[in-house]
Amino acid sequence: MGRRYDIALCRDDYERLIDLLKQGSGKYFLQDHSTEKHYVFPYAKLRLNDTAAVEKTFECLKINAGVFVDIFPLDRIKIPPNYLSNLRRLVIKLITCSIFKKEGVWYRRVGLKKLVHIPEVVLALLPKKWLIRMQRLLGIRSGKGGYAILCDPNYSIAKTYYTEEELSKRVQLPFEDMFVWASATWDKALKRTYNNYMTLPPEDKRDSGHEFSKIVLNGKVYL
Repeated sequence: MGRRYDIALCRDDYERLIDLLKQGSGKYFLQDHSTEKHYVFPYAKLRLNDTAAVEKTFECLKINAGVFVDIFPLDRIKIPPNYLSNLRRLVIKLITCSIFKKEGVWYRRVGLKKLVHIPEVVLALLPKKWLIRMQRLLGIRSGKGGYAILCDPNYSIAKTYYTEEELSKRVQLPFEDMFVWASATWDKALKRTYNNYMTLPPEDKRDSGHEFSKIVLNGKVYL
């Protein structure tokens, strides 16, 4: 089906882009808590209408399930990340999972990990709009040194933060049949995230993080 791409922008730019995309054409649909009643994610998705990309975990959601690109806000943190950054991320994760539960999405956990369901269920007793507001306020906080994706608990702060220099100094690099802008210290950032990024992981470790039950694009059914 091709490659997976994500978009990440500093919070102010993220908010501006979201506002612009909400005014877009009927070909695309900007999906977030303000445009989709049963939306659960703490970041936005840009959906291609008249297509389908249904993830197995979220089959129960009554939302536009078109082919999508995830759009993440980058929020300020101290560099290197400290325990408060990790605590914020943990609380955001609990709130995110409690919103999932309010919409019928349950992650399967085994052993002692099942205990995590307890605080999530308690939080799920709160109104959804309160949880969304708490989640956003925990992400938006001033710090000095860099940025990170705080809203998505699947991203490790220790590996996926960006310094001011990495975001401000850019160079053009070849990518397939075109040139794209990248951080001037792209090699350093890639090594921090992936270690030896030129070596493929073992086959059983190659996972996009998404498992689909249905994919429809350009009228063709792939799954």
